[in-house]
Amino acid sequence: MNISGFSLKVQEAFLSEIRQTIKKAVPEAEELISYQMPAFRYNGMLVWFAAFKHHYSIFIPRHILHLFEEELKPFELSKSKSAIKIPIEKPVPVNLLSKL
Repeated sequence: MNISGFSLKVQEAFLSEIRQTIKKAVPEAEELISYQMPAFRYNGMLVWFAAFKHHYSIFIPRHILHLFEEELKPFELSKSKSAIKIPIEKPVPVNLLSKL
């Protein structure tokens, strides 16, 4: 599913902000749809993101997330430790996402 498949509120508030943050941090990255989610690739898969009913998630390869354990403590991670789960009422962690 691409960004346009979500409500306008979700598109503007979360998914578009995530997309713009990634494009700014890695302008050379290629945008694509992978696993039916918006994603970016740069020397391999970089990030996927999606919105759900009560949260949005940013999927980052585990070996990268592992490097940011301290900064990720305030966030819930998926059981597989490969996604940051953020409640829909919380803002996008732009600074952290830029570092990742």
